[in-house]
Amino acid sequence: MEKIKSICAFYNLTKNSLKNKRTLVLYLDGLGYYLYKYAYKKNALNFTSAHFDIFPQWSLKNAVTNPNMAAMISGKNSEYTGIYSRKDHILNVATIFDEGYDQVILEGDTIILNTTQRPILHVKSKVKTVDFGVFSDTLKAIEEGKYFIFSHFNEIDDYCHTYGPYSEEVLGQIKKTDCYIEKICKNFSGNILLVSDHGVHTQLNEKNEQFGIHGNVFVEEYESFEEIDPDLPDKIQSTKNAEDKKMYLEDHLSLYGYLKNENRN
Repeated sequence: MEKIKSICAFYNLTKNSLKNKRTLVLYLDGLGYYLYKYAYKKNALNFTSAHFDIFPQWSLKNAVTNPNMAAMISGKNSEYTGIYSRKDHILNVATIFDEGYDQVILEGDTIILNTTQRPILHVKSKVKTVDFGVFSDTLKAIEEGKYFIFSHFNEIDDYCHTYGPYSEEVLGQIKKTDCYIEKICKNFSGNILLVSDHGVHTQLNEKNEQFGIHGNVFVEEYESFEEIDPDLPDKIQSTKNAEDKKMYLEDHLSLYGYLKNENRN
């Protein structure tokens, strides 16, 4: 079994891609590896699953956006980046955006990290969602000939928090994102990479209604980057602390991928 990489490795994947070809990163916030597998079984990712090679990766110990986004754009963990939680925004290290490419960062409605390249923000309105804004501006950046496009789609994570990761509402948002990805891929010539920052697990509120959360479960035996069976959550129901282990892996196994048959050399 191949050792699962840290999310930090995505930095070198991106850096090597940029040395040779125009590159587009599709960053799908909250789409953990297990949610991806579930969506695949439910036919919610027909284009992405058919055209991308997808692999699990370890998110950092704190499975929330800020430290993991910092890791994917710098190749460093929190000890070096200084980004440990959602409250942290100022990086202590250089990032992929310091390389000086003709580039654009397309973000949601909030600046996550203070990078040298200022992101373009997208706010929900009566006529468009945040992710539709990111999608539309991705197509615009492609048309403008940007060499490096970094597009952060946020609404899968938003829906996961509101309805729970395995809800019909989340599947609907994943299908919509899959359609965005298909159109983007058909318009872009170059390398296309896909990445997520963390997954989400289900919890119940006081009304016994499902919602989603991540970054609040820690299982000591898994807090290092090691080999692990990607199907493990389906096999640990009878083990000690099975539910905590399952939630930990749902949060901490994110994903990365690239278009099949792409020449990234």
